[in-house]
Amino acid sequence: MADEDAGGYYEEKPVMLFGRDVSKIPCFRNSYLYGLTSGLFGGLGYFMFTSKIPHSFRFGTGTYLAVTIGYWLQCRYKFITNKQEVDRIQAALLKRMEVEGTALEAELFKDDDDDEDS
Repeated sequence: MADEDAGGYYEEKPVMLFGRDVSKIPCFRNSYLYGLTSGLFGGLGYFMFTSKIPHSFRFGTGTYLAVTIGYWLQCRYKFITNKQEVDRIQAALLKRMEVEGTALEAELFKDDDDDEDS
């Protein structure tokens, strides 16, 4: 409905954090959402068992920070290793394209064929 009112030209403004668009940062959205929900439910659960408001607030905040940082680190590690693997494969494909049709290719495949025969 809002798209129709704006004539179909709805422009979404980016959320900026320290001069960077948050939607462009890998893993930011998921780590933030998982941290928020775990902090909320952790604090509420602690309050339900103890009925101590300040302690449950501290527990919820600590849970939020721990889950957000933990998920961020784990997700970034997977993102970086995946990116390195893709870069490695792209470099191997480029090298393969450079070698294709040359005498070096025949030598490389000859060595591979000799290894398979053994």
